Amino acid sequence: MLALPVAEHRRQHYVPRFYLRRFSSLAQQINLINMNSYKPVIGAKLKTQAYENYFYGTDLSFEKGLADLEEGISKLITAIVERGFPPPQNSEDHIAILYYTILQNSRTLFTAEMINEMTNQMFVEIMSHDPQVSPEMLQQVKYGYENPAQFAIGVASDSLPMVTDLQMKVLRNYTNVDLYHLR
Repeated sequence: MLALPVAEHRRQHYVPRFYLRRFSSLAQQINLINMNSYKPVIGAKLKTQAYENYFYGTDLSFEKGLADLEEGISKLITAIVERGFPPPQNSEDHIAILYYTILQNSRTLFTAEMINEMTNQMFVEIMSHDPQVSPEMLQQVKYGYENPAQFAIGVASDSLPMVTDLQMKVLRNYTNVDLYHLR
């Protein structure tokens, strides 16, 4: 019998809470728009946003690795905000931010769904040329990764050399208008 991991680790966020906090006026809440109803939600709990149960799988080592990375990146982003300028080009901090940006883009629910959809389409296309496989059989099976986000992150990690020439800018809001609060 398969033992499931500790229940408190089942919520695996694909947008880290430290990142969402930067768009919040309160430490544990955020204002957002429900994308299904297009209605604003004031004071939604951060811990219930942008997660799926066991999104990265039941082996918690992957989730733990992401948590360790997020802790370091959170401190780095805080330092950049306090300084008001990005790290020097090609410095260790510059590369870390680039890596995190690539990783974050690849670990969304949309990307996971897209990976499995493309994998299934490719499988169907290849198998449709096999005379032993009927179209009905292909409609009965969905082919994809059990943890597509892990696959996407692995692929994204290989693309770091392609973005190291990107420069960073820090944007500051010098107006009295909060850019991140729903009114």
